[in-house]
Amino acid sequence: MDIGIALVAIAEVMLGLAGFSGIVMALTFDQGRWHPWDAWRTLMLLSTTLGAIVLALLPFGFSLLGLAESAIWRLSSGIMAAYPLILAPAVYRSFQHLEPASHPYYRPIAVFSLTGIGLNIVAQLLNTLSFIFPGVASVFFFGLLWYLIYSAFLFAITLFVRPRKQ
Repeated sequence: MDIGIALVAIAEVMLGLAGFSGIVMALTFDQGRWHPWDAWRTLMLLSTTLGAIVLALLPFGFSLLGLAESAIWRLSSGIMAAYPLILAPAVYRSFQHLEPASHPYYRPIAVFSLTGIGLNIVAQLLNTLSFIFPGVASVFFFGLLWYLIYSAFLFAITLFVRPRKQ
């Protein structure tokens, strides 16, 4: 299988999720204001999907620059590891205004999210530093697959797990 085709496929699926999430959020807009959890999930879903689209397309740009294959995957993995860390302050600011008691599955969602994000950062750093992983496409691909799974999870909880009324 060609990795380029797989990266474009992930980018297309993520674009679809971003579009559908916008439609769902517009349809669930309740009397002129969102529940704080809806706003947070929208931030997370859009930042995850749009970030993954950019990440999926980066290796093509690095290839056009003439970088060696190992350098492409090491650099791409490094950027993927940095992305959630760069996004963390905005997510934290929006998250600290939420009331955990107003969401029925706050703890499992937080554990799933932080565990997956943390493991992905570690794997991408290992690939970037060529420690354990020698700068390979597979680690980067599975990192994008995590973003796809996480985005689908966020989309599903947006549809089916409603926060408690304020």
